[in-house]
Amino acid sequence: MLDELTDVEAEIAKTDIDAVTADRDRARARRESAQASVTSLTTRRDEVGQRATESRSEADELLARRTELLEMIDTRNDENLARSKSISSSIDDLLVARSDLERDEGLLIQVQIQVYTRGDPRQASAANEVFDPERAIEPLRLRHSFDSVAQHASDLVAGHVDIIESNQDSIADDRSALVSAESDRDTARSEVGSVVTRLTEARETAEAAEEELADIVDELEPAKSDLDAATADLQRLDGQLSAVSDARLQALESQIADVDRQISELTNTPIPVTTPRSINPISGARPTGRPGYSSNLPPVNGEPLTGRSGGVSRPAIAVKIDNASNVRPQAGLNGADLIYEEQVEGGYTRFVAVFQSTDVARVGPVRSARTTDIDLLGNLGRPYLAFSGANPYTLQRLGALEGSVFTTVGQGAYTRDSSRPGFPWQNLMSSTDRLYANSRGGGLPQPLFRYGNPSNAGRAASGVTVDFGAERTQYSWNGSQYERTSDGAAHNDANGGRFTADNVIVQYTTYFTQPATGSPEAVTTGIGNVLVMSQGRLVEGTWDRLSSSQPFNYVANDGTPIEISPGRTHVILAPPGSGAVG
Repeated sequence: MLDELTDVEAEIAKTDIDAVTADRDRARARRESAQASVTSLTTRRDEVGQRATESRSEADELLARRTELLEMIDTRNDENLARSKSISSSIDDLLVARSDLERDEGLLIQVQIQVYTRGDPRQASAANEVFDPERAIEPLRLRHSFDSVAQHASDLVAGHVDIIESNQDSIADDRSALVSAESDRDTARSEVGSVVTRLTEARETAEAAEEELADIVDELEPAKSDLDAATADLQRLDGQLSAVSDARLQALESQIADVDRQISELTNTPIPVTTPRSINPISGARPTGRPGYSSNLPPVNGEPLTGRSGGVSRPAIAVKIDNASNVRPQAGLNGADLIYEEQVEGGYTRFVAVFQSTDVARVGPVRSARTTDIDLLGNLGRPYLAFSGANPYTLQRLGALEGSVFTTVGQGAYTRDSSRPGFPWQNLMSSTDRLYANSRGGGLPQPLFRYGNPSNAGRAASGVTVDFGAERTQYSWNGSQYERTSDGAAHNDANGGRFTADNVIVQYTTYFTQPATGSPEAVTTGIGNVLVMSQGRLVEGTWDRLSSSQPFNYVANDGTPIEISPGRTHVILAPPGSGAVG
C-alpha cells in the first residue's frame, strides 16, 4: 500500500513539477529575448542620441560661423562704401585742384601777355627775364615788382600740383584697399554658401536622428514592459515550482507517516529510524586502536580551530552556505576558521563554514541543513548551527540533539538581501555578530588537527582537483596559500579577495542515499583515504574516527601522524576516486 501510494503521489508531483518547469523555461526564454531586445534598443538609442547631439552641435557651430561671416561682409560693405565716398571726395578735390592749377597758370600767362601788350620796355624786360633770365637787360630794381607777382603765381601752381599728387596717392590707396575688401567679401560670400549647405545637411541629419530616436523610444517602452512581465512570470513560476515541490513533499511525508503509524499500530512494533552507516571505504571494517589514533589531540595554546596564537573563548558557529554557481561570490568565506565541503543532490556541493576566532560583517547566503551535518559537526563541542531550514526528517534528528550536540541559532539573526545574485530563496544573509547575539548556551570547541611545520613532509605538489560531477573544485599553491577555483573560474569572497586556505584536506568519503530524504549522506565515521596539503607539500595517508564526538585522525602511509601548519583549513568530503593531484 505504501509503495503504491508513494508511486502515485510521486507521479502526480512529477507531472505538476514538469509542467511548472516547462512554463518557467518558456518564461526564462521570453525574459532573455526581451532582455536582448532592451539591450539592443538601448544601444541603438545611445548611438542615435549621440549622432543627433553631434549633428546639432555641428549645426550650432555652422550657424555661428555663418553669422560671423555675414557680419564680416556687412563690415566690408560699410568699409567699401566709406572708401568709395573717400575716393569720390578725393576725385572732387583733384578736379578742384586741377581747376585751380589751370586758373593760376592762366593768370601767369595773362601777366606775361599784359607786360608785353602794354609796351612798357622795362616791364617787358622784367617779364622776359622771368621767362628767360639770360636775355634780361633790365636792372633788378625794375624786375622786383614782377618777381613778386610771378613768384606768387608760381607758388600757387606748385601748391596745386602738391595737392593733386596727394589726392592721386590717396585715390590709389583707397582703390587698392577697396579691391582687397571686395576680394575678402567675395571669399566670405563663397564660404557663407558652403556653410549654409553644410548647415542644411547637419540639420537634416539631426532631424533624422531625432525621428529615429523617437521611434526607438517608442519600441523601448514595450520591450521593457515585456521584460518586466517576463521577469515577474519567471519569479512567480519559480515560487510556484518551489511551492509545488514543497507541498507535494510535505503531503508525501505526511501520508508516509500516517501509513507508518498504521503499520505500527497493526504490528505493535516500533518504527525503525534510519541512522548513518559506519563503513570502511578501504576494507569494510571499523577502525580499531591502530597506531597514531587518539580521540584527543594535543592541546593548542591559542585558537583551537586554527592553531594560531591568541583567540577568544566562545563557542563555534557552523553556517550552512550555498555553493551553486549562480550565488558566487559568497560572503564571509575567508573569515571562517574551518570549511567543510559536502556533496548534496545532483553532484553539487554545499559549505559548512565554521567561525570561532574571527568575526565577519556579512556571511551567506545561508541555506538548509543536511543529515551529513549531524555527525560531521558533533566534535565541535556543542556549536551554534545556522541554517535556513531542512526537510522534516532532518529537522526531527536535529531537534533530538538540540542543546546536547547543537544549539540552533534564532531566526532574528537573518535578513534578506535582494541585491544578491540567485533566486529569492538564495539571499538569506547574516553576520557573526547577529548569529552570536541570537544564540544561547553552547560549548567551547576542541582542537581538530595536529599543528606543526610540514615544510619537509611528503612531497611537493602544486595543487589538487576534485570533481563532484556538477561542480569541479581546484586548489592551487601560490607560494603562501592555496587559491580556490570553482568550475574553471576564480572563486572570490564577496567581502573582498580571492577565496583561499592555508591547508587543504581531501578526505575521501563514502556517500549513500538517505532513504528518508533522498539526499546524499556522507559517512564521517570509519576509515578512508586522505590527501593532506600544507605549505606546498602533499602527504598521502588515511583518516579514521570511531564516533561523531571525536576529531578526525589523520595518519600518513608510514604510520606517523600528519601535521598541518596553523591557519585556515578546508576539508573536502570527496567521493572516492574524484580527486587528482597537480
